[in-house]
Amino acid sequence: MSDLFSAQQLLIERIKANVSEFVTVSNPSAIAGLTTFSGILPACIIAPGKSQIDSEEMRGSKLVEEQTWDVVIIINHQAGDRGTEILASTLATKVIKALSYFDLGQGFVRPMCFVIQS
Repeated sequence: MSDLFSAQQLLIERIKANVSEFVTVSNPSAIAGLTTFSGILPACIIAPGKSQIDSEEMRGSKLVEEQTWDVVIIINHQAGDRGTEILASTLATKVIKALSYFDLGQGFVRPMCFVIQS
């Protein structure tokens, strides 16, 4: 693979196409150095997470990299009891639905899956 971040743009485009509530869907460069978030929220930032390289003979390859992506949702504080949490949860659920089982296409081993890591 020549572009280790090729999945990032595919994920960004998928979220843009399926979750219309975001003003900004981008990589971390979109918010780097900002001192105010005025005009860009709600935002969804896709950043590379941890990756692990394993031997996976059963996939027909001696080496497979399992790549993870962090999805960061940034919203304005909402008025009312739990308003912020409810909006964040609604947006997160829409992102999960948009990406679950999303087949990234040629060069990728399998579709996306949602995993909670602690």
